[in-house]
Amino acid sequence: MKKHSIVSCGALVVAIAAGAASAQWADDFDSYPVGPLNSGGWDGWDGVPAAYGVVTTDQAHSGPNSLAAGGGTDAVYQFSGLTSGQWALSGWVYVPSNIDAETYWIVQNEYAHGGPYDWTVEIHLDVASGLVWEAIQDGFGNGSNYVNLVTDGWAEVRAEFDLDANVVTTYYNGELLASGPVDTYQGGAIAIANLDLYGPQAVAAYHDDISLVDMNGDPCLDGIANCNGDDLVNTQDFLCYLGKWSASDPSADCNGDNIINTQDFLCYLGEWSACRS
Repeated sequence: MKKHSIVSCGALVVAIAAGAASAQWADDFDSYPVGPLNSGGWDGWDGVPAAYGVVTTDQAHSGPNSLAAGGGTDAVYQFSGLTSGQWALSGWVYVPSNIDAETYWIVQNEYAHGGPYDWTVEIHLDVASGLVWEAIQDGFGNGSNYVNLVTDGWAEVRAEFDLDANVVTTYYNGELLASGPVDTYQGGAIAIANLDLYGPQAVAAYHDDISLVDMNGDPCLDGIANCNGDDLVNTQDFLCYLGKWSASDPSADCNGDNIINTQDFLCYLGEWSACRS
C-alpha cells in the first residue's frame, strides 16, 4: 500500500472474553506455520503475495508466533457487513528501537483489490520522533494527540467505532490519539472494511493478538460473567467459572493473556460482581 499522505492530499472466529463483550474475530498467528502469511483470510494489498508478511517466532505477545511486518509488508484482512453498531478493533504492536522508518496500523472504510480505497484510521509509529499519532483526523483539523512510542516492548493499538454515530476513536497504549468521523477522508462509506498492517521499513515491527469485538450486546449476558449462558448472572455462573478455571479451560482466560492463573480469577470476580443478579 502507498500510505495516505494527508498533507499532500489536503482467521479464526472465536468467542473470548474482551472486557465485557465477545470477540467476533481474533488472530494470534499461532495456528500458521512459520513463513509467509498466506492463509487465515489474510492477503497482500491488491492481492500481491509479496506483501503478505512473515509469521515468525522472533517476538510474540502470546506465544509462540507473531506477524513480522517489514520490507514492504502490506498485510490486509478484509471484513464484510460492518456498517452499523459499535465495534472495537485492536491489536498489539512491538516496535524495535533499531527500526529504520515509520510503521503503520491502518483501517479503511472502503477497500477492494485494485480500489476503491478510503482511509479511516492511519496510526503512525515513529522511532525517529519517539511518537505515535493518528494522521487522518489530524490532517483534517479534528486533532490528534501525540503520545510516546513504546520500543522493544508490546503496546496495544485500539480503534473504537460507533458506526451509527459516524465516530471512530483511537488509542495507543491506553492513551487517546484522536476522535472524529469514520468517513473523513473521501466522504465514503461508514463501515469497517479492513485492517492493514503496513511495514515499508527494512527492520520489521511485530503484530499479535488482534481482535474485533462486538460491543453491541448486553455486556453482562453476552460476556464471560454469564458462564452457563442461562441469561442470569448468579452463583451458578460463579461455580461454572470456578470449574473451568480449576481445569485450566481456555475459556477461563478472562484477561486475554493466554495464561490461566490467579489474574483470571480476579478478573472474573470483578466481572461477576458487577453483573450478578
